Amino acid sequence: MTTWDSLTSQTLESSYWLSDNLSHALINYNGLVQSKQSEYDSLITQRTQLLTDMSNKNSEIFNVETELATTRDIIDVKQSQGLDASTELGQESDLEIQLSTLNNEKDTIQSDLDANLASLNDITTLLSFENNFTQLQIDELAPFRNTAIWENSNIATVDDLLTASKEYFSTINYPKTDLRISLVDLLKIADVPDNVKNLTIGDKINIYYEVFDISVQSQIIEMDLDYENGGISLVIANTHDVIANPDEEMFDQIYKNVSVAGAVLREKYKWDKVTGVENTIMDYINSSFDAAQQEITSGVNESVTVNRRGITIKDSDDPNRFIRMTNSVIGLIKDGKNLGVAISPDGIVADYLYGKIIAGANLAIENESGTYTIDDDGFVITRTDGLVKTVLDSNSGIKIQKKEGNNWIDQLYFDTDGNGIYRGSITSDDGQGNKVEINSGTMTTTENNETVARLANYKLELFDSPKDNPNYIGGIVGRLATVWGESTNSDRGISLVGSADYVTIGKDVVGDSTSKRWMMFDFIDRKTTLAGGDNTSDSGELLLSSTWSGGTADGKVSSISARNYTDNNSVAWSNLMFYTGRDNRSPGGSNERFGFEVWQYRGTGDGSNKQMLKIDTDSSGKAFTGIYTDKAYLPYDTKIQAGNVSQKYFQGVGMSMSSSLESIKGALNYNAVMYYHYWDLTVGTGSYTFGYGDFSFSGAENIFHVQGQAVGTDASCVTVSVDNMSSTGFRMYVRGTGAKDISNQTFRVHFIVTYEPN
Repeated sequence: MTTWDSLTSQTLESSYWLSDNLSHALINYNGLVQSKQSEYDSLITQRTQLLTDMSNKNSEIFNVETELATTRDIIDVKQSQGLDASTELGQESDLEIQLSTLNNEKDTIQSDLDANLASLNDITTLLSFENNFTQLQIDELAPFRNTAIWENSNIATVDDLLTASKEYFSTINYPKTDLRISLVDLLKIADVPDNVKNLTIGDKINIYYEVFDISVQSQIIEMDLDYENGGISLVIANTHDVIANPDEEMFDQIYKNVSVAGAVLREKYKWDKVTGVENTIMDYINSSFDAAQQEITSGVNESVTVNRRGITIKDSDDPNRFIRMTNSVIGLIKDGKNLGVAISPDGIVADYLYGKIIAGANLAIENESGTYTIDDDGFVITRTDGLVKTVLDSNSGIKIQKKEGNNWIDQLYFDTDGNGIYRGSITSDDGQGNKVEINSGTMTTTENNETVARLANYKLELFDSPKDNPNYIGGIVGRLATVWGESTNSDRGISLVGSADYVTIGKDVVGDSTSKRWMMFDFIDRKTTLAGGDNTSDSGELLLSSTWSGGTADGKVSSISARNYTDNNSVAWSNLMFYTGRDNRSPGGSNERFGFEVWQYRGTGDGSNKQMLKIDTDSSGKAFTGIYTDKAYLPYDTKIQAGNVSQKYFQGVGMSMSSSLESIKGALNYNAVMYYHYWDLTVGTGSYTFGYGDFSFSGAENIFHVQGQAVGTDASCVTVSVDNMSSTGFRMYVRGTGAKDISNQTFRVHFIVTYEPN
């Protein structure tokens, strides 16, 4: 190769084989290769790590796919056998999520590999012959480029391939030399002629060719004996370089840098793909087309799949609807997971069958549960033990019969009117302590193995609940029953009877387990409470009315209203309103009692009673109040209404007795009465004359006081006094004062008698 000064780019010594121009290009190309070596090595290291990560990720994906495939196999088997596969379906969902995550991670690694490959391609493009040599230089270099096919089946990695290829190319970096020479000519040129006669095939000799300045070690590979002419020819081939001249550097650079670095290194990344493709192809071929490992897709939108799960035919519009054939079962799935219909060698398993079934004269279906027969008599189902059968025909409709002896007795049937009739006991039991039993007219419900209610003997019995009940003792707490009168059976009715502490009537509120009480019978305190509102509100009205409608009175009849609310006019009501009479009839008529009355039984045992109070309207249309008690206590500020033209209220007047007077007249036991009257008395002659009279009085237990007052002409000339006062009467005097002669005059005396009636 040409020798030159890299600083001045001047040629110092030209090559015997190559032009200076090509030599300079090779030297520059070698420098470019060396400048990219570290970057290339870094990319190769990065790619090696990425390929390792990809391999590990593929291994993880393979493991998950294997587990997913196994899980799906179990699902297919269970669903084909009608077993519950909910656990495996959950595992399948988890594995699908895990597989999606791994594939996303694989995509990230692949993206990094693509970026790495792009960088390698940039270096490959930069190192290509076309970008570094002219066409004339490439043509000049062609005779020195040695092309050969080399095979080595013991190489497993790309690094081993690179090393072995360099070693191989170093052995063929010279043209192969074959030299044919006669033994005579060999004797002429040999340094040791005496040894020539001892040469045999396989002996090695050293040859120096002065023209090419090449020194090689060669080997005798052929001998040609010419018996007619008595001559011997030898064929000598070069086997190993012994001494290389400086031009050997040219061949090393050409074959090491150009052929090896520029070709093998540039294509290194492709061996990864080639190895993967080769392995895939060979695995596919060696698998003998194993459908359990390979997947075949076809059909509209690849709707038909053949893989380890069997043959799957999906709805091209809805992938959750598909048919799968596996494990000797054809499964039909509508929701992507749960088996809806299964067809197996044992038959068809499905919730519903759609279509038409055509049978002959007789059709019999038999399984472990019994025999099913369709013939001229209808459809008959007979249990395996022969004791129960079901008959469906056009005459009887539906009948379920039980065999008793040689007779079939109807247990469930429909009569000629279409009414269903059942004989026997019915039990609905979930196996968790909750059941309903109907037996011989009795129905019993049970929850958590505790009796809740029982309907029997004309009554509904309710039992104590253990829920939230620390004092639970069980037993009946109440019943609703039909009853009849104690004195006569003709009186019939219904009774709500409590057997525990109380009975309430109320309204249940959604979301609250406690009812809102409106009425309560407290058996402990013997108290009944009826309210116009429930126990959670402070507003309501309790109305007790004599009738609902009241005829033409429109419900305005005798009633009591207990109120505690605020109306729409913001008026607060908290009172009792008593209404008497009828809105369609005036009170006070004959044979009418439209008022308010209070009566009291006297405790005599014969029903005797006494009226205590009456508020009503009399026949004149005046309202009155009658108090018929022995005593009445009025407040200290009692008002009495009076007035004929205009009514006014006046203070009430009371009466009390001193103990001194009581010792003479006796105590005042009842109310005192004031009697107003007048009496005409005539006097004698003179100015001091007098006159008197004895007044008889009846109806008095005691007369406490008599007060007289003379009125009329000369009334101021006389005085009035009383004497001999007793419960039957008194004597009254009129006496002149001497102021005037009043002889024989008659004076009128107005007097008041205060007495206690007898």
